[in-house]
Amino acid sequence: MMPEGMEEEEDGTVVFRQRTVDYSPVRAVVALALWLGAIYLNLLLLLASVFFFSEGVAALVLGTQLFLMFAPVNDTNRLGCNIARFVYKHALGYFPITLHVEDYTAFDPNKAYVFGYEPHCAMPLGLWVLAAHVGFMPITKMKILASSAAFYVPFQRHIWTWLGLIPASKENFYSYLGAGYSCAVVPGGLREMLHMDHEQHSEVACIRSRKGFIRIAMQTGCPLVPVFCFGQGERTRGTSINDHDGRFLGPSLQLVETRKQNTCEYH
Repeated sequence: MMPEGMEEEEDGTVVFRQRTVDYSPVRAVVALALWLGAIYLNLLLLLASVFFFSEGVAALVLGTQLFLMFAPVNDTNRLGCNIARFVYKHALGYFPITLHVEDYTAFDPNKAYVFGYEPHCAMPLGLWVLAAHVGFMPITKMKILASSAAFYVPFQRHIWTWLGLIPASKENFYSYLGAGYSCAVVPGGLREMLHMDHEQHSEVACIRSRKGFIRIAMQTGCPLVPVFCFGQGERTRGTSINDHDGRFLGPSLQLVETRKQNTCEYH
């Protein structure tokens, strides 16, 4: 049965078009604030504690932030799941995406995959189409590996955990794949931010020395799904999935910028 919002074209390609009927600028701003605003909120609270709050209030605020840095987070929390659905629904409405799947049935919902996503850019915005709460892909168990430092930021660690993100570590990678979760990783990481070139409209992938995710996929027997987002530095406009023959290499995901022609550099 075809998921809601998807349709099949004459050549058999399954297309998902982001629904914009319910788009609300106010809700989009709230969703983006929940998704990306925790760092600014913590900075604001820190400055207010230093310059404006009384000693008692400042101690309470800083103590709460310290507690939230290490407090356990339940990724199946009902409230958290509702917040995650809200963020994905309205934040993705701000970044409209069209997903093209040439062979939708190539993905087995009961199988774990390793998605290697490139490039990182300032923010890997196209990566969110893989999240389980979004429902674009026929995969219900999905985790996205993110910088471990992000999970020491109060408030943000809770939101990102509910969104399906986990700290990027070898232990987490093996553990979640072993538990049947598909995992998406950006092997180039923050290094690729230093090589961004908006003037030349080029994309940079630093993966020659970042092949650990391939080794983990081979060791766990999980199909590897290469993902590349073209034009992410400008704005992600569409996606396509192509199925490749091969025993190990799984279907590939390609996010394409449709407004400008881009070049790709590898380091």
